[in-house]
Amino acid sequence: MKFESIVIGIGIALAGLFIQCGIIEFKKDRTIEVRGLAEKDVVATEGSWTLQFKASAPDIVTLNKSVSSAQGALRAFLEKEGFSSIRPSSVTVSDNGQYNQDHDPNSRYSATGSVVVVSKDVQKIYESSTRTESLLASGVLLESSSTRFSFTELNEIKPEMLKLATANARDAAQSLARDSDMKLGKVRSASQGLFTISTPGAEWEDPSSINKRVRVVSRVVFDIK
Repeated sequence: MKFESIVIGIGIALAGLFIQCGIIEFKKDRTIEVRGLAEKDVVATEGSWTLQFKASAPDIVTLNKSVSSAQGALRAFLEKEGFSSIRPSSVTVSDNGQYNQDHDPNSRYSATGSVVVVSKDVQKIYESSTRTESLLASGVLLESSSTRFSFTELNEIKPEMLKLATANARDAAQSLARDSDMKLGKVRSASQGLFTISTPGAEWEDPSSINKRVRVVSRVVFDIK
């Protein structure tokens, strides 16, 4: 996948004085500070899918059977979809009649629980999460179905992105030095900003989106001649 890079800012060390002294301060300081930005669009490498269900019954024994039935139906559904890493979570039980005398006696007790799937096949999670209607026919009252996707291979793309960000910083510095009738010297200092992951078209990351955008900004200070 091709990098899309943008140089977002060019500044001079001691920027406040530069505004007052203009190019004179630029020459006096003999350095130029630039920031290079590199961005890369990637696809999530890992996903999780949480299916939360609810069951109710007039007594604890019947409720336990309903919960077991729901968990079994969820497991069967997920195995049919091709998932093997299936983790049931703890079940929370409530006594609806403890403080409410007007409760439905057939729903005296209720329980909520969930089943979680984790897989590196993010496309399968995404597609399967749209096919939960068959669970209703199995008697499962599904309260929610939520997916989360993450990109876990940041270390693999860091070197190339840093190289590109630094190259963009050098291009910006050369352009400014050339326009100022100067020559660019060696790197005096460099620092790497934080890598951030967002969703394309947004300033934040949407956990439910498969598509991600990795971004890094490098700050480089060059000598000028």
